[in-house]
Amino acid sequence: MECNFPGVTTIEGFGTCSRPGKKLPVFFSTEELDKTLPENVKNDPSYVKARGVLDGVELFDAEFFGISPRLAELMDPQHRLFLETSRNLLEKTGYLSDKRTSVIGVFTGCGPNTYFNNNVVGHKNKIDIHSIPVLSVSDKDYISSRVSYHLNLSGPSVNINTACSTSLVAIAQAVESLRAGQSDVAIAGGVAITVPVNSGHLYEEGSMLSADGHCRPFDADAKGTVFSDGVGAVLLKRLKDAVNDGDTIYAVVKGVG
Repeated sequence: MECNFPGVTTIEGFGTCSRPGKKLPVFFSTEELDKTLPENVKNDPSYVKARGVLDGVELFDAEFFGISPRLAELMDPQHRLFLETSRNLLEKTGYLSDKRTSVIGVFTGCGPNTYFNNNVVGHKNKIDIHSIPVLSVSDKDYISSRVSYHLNLSGPSVNINTACSTSLVAIAQAVESLRAGQSDVAIAGGVAITVPVNSGHLYEEGSMLSADGHCRPFDADAKGTVFSDGVGAVLLKRLKDAVNDGDTIYAVVKGVG
């Protein structure tokens, strides 16, 4: 398992998120909000200046993955972070080696590309230079194949887009691929990153979003949810193969539907 969530960059630290009093949303002052946000939005009394954010979203070692710095500038951060997460997942489980013989599939999805309008469209000179590659680093349809390409994986590369259930449906599809013998190993997960990072949401009475930036599940004072950035992935194998290979097994998928 591999993850990067607000305030938590490792699976080992993920368990602390459920401890009483642990609060993940970041509350911004008006001055800390992204400069691209309109002033009338920032100063709106209904604008809730809170969200779960990741550290270092703007950072990426393009050379490490064989990607040109200029193309990396145009790439959706969701593509970048899921590529990093998948690479780390394979390294920690021993499947990163070029000598591997396993057929590894990728099943994942991401949110809308909110990076595109403010950080790509305005740079016509860079878009003209790269032309078609800009589409491949911007469109959500390419996130899974990007991982397969850069990590030299030969299994199915399937995008899943089912809104809030994307990551779980990705696991279900990965399980079916393993059962059918299409994959020996499968990466399954998802990523969501909103740009600009330092931003919040407009509260509307009766809507799904929280009025005060807090999420209170199963509480009489619950008044909505708060969106958050994050990325997570798991590595799946057939149980018999995992046992035979001496893998560390955290959980067994008994069935999907």
